[in-house]
Amino acid sequence: MIPVKCESAPCKSSLATYRSTYYANSLADACPSCGLSGFLVPCAIIHHLVEDRYGPIQGQDGKRYNFGCESARRGYRSHWKDPRYPRHYTPIISAVSCTDCLLGLGARELNGELLVVR
Repeated sequence: MIPVKCESAPCKSSLATYRSTYYANSLADACPSCGLSGFLVPCAIIHHLVEDRYGPIQGQDGKRYNFGCESARRGYRSHWKDPRYPRHYTPIISAVSCTDCLLGLGARELNGELLVVR
């Protein structure tokens, strides 16, 4: 399974579905949101890192970190060749693209839209 996002007009018209990422077996699969085939493109999911004294990741600053969402924590325990393995992560909130991490940071869903509240 590979991380993908949908580039179809219906999905791009809504910020909630445009920012959403899904896992698909191939790029020819139908989008789980709009149901159209042929519009899935691979994407990089950027997860949020939170400071955690006992976290599995040691930063260059010497601090330890853990992932902001459960899917990244589960993926990190898998083999590095697994597509769910989190390859991109940052403590910088404005660079995060993972929907689950953003919801964990306090973003809210309202009428299908993802609102990031600071």
